[in-house]
Amino acid sequence: MNSLTTLLTDIAQRHLFIETLVTRNSDSLDFHNVSVWGVEAALREAYRQGAKASADLHFNKANGAASVASLNGGYTMTTTAEVEQKLKDLTTKLNAYCDANGLPHESAGDLAHRDDITDEQRRWLNAFIEEWDGVADYYTVRT
Repeated sequence: MNSLTTLLTDIAQRHLFIETLVTRNSDSLDFHNVSVWGVEAALREAYRQGAKASADLHFNKANGAASVASLNGGYTMTTTAEVEQKLKDLTTKLNAYCDANGLPHESAGDLAHRDDITDEQRRWLNAFIEEWDGVADYYTVRT
């Protein structure tokens, strides 16, 4: 198996509970019922992995800073402390949003899947998740 197939199989196993992506010519083995949140999680993971691969290509080893602004909220973070501070700032941002909107202090992912939030709140939470994931993935690329 090549590395892409291995990566995709790993994502399918963890998020969709699909044992293998190999065609086995059996309906019961090749077709699966999966949740939409599982599909979303798998797609997000595949997207993040692609973004990390792209960031690796753009990594500027001369000065030790990544040049992919879209992964880190528009600015370059060069130390672990800067990344950790950005994650703390995002946590504060989420908590303030929850307080302003009467939402419990839960993860953005959990909140986005609630039935009792508005479409606008869901859009904000999904945008927040993308921002959080970009910073977290940047941290993973850097370490």
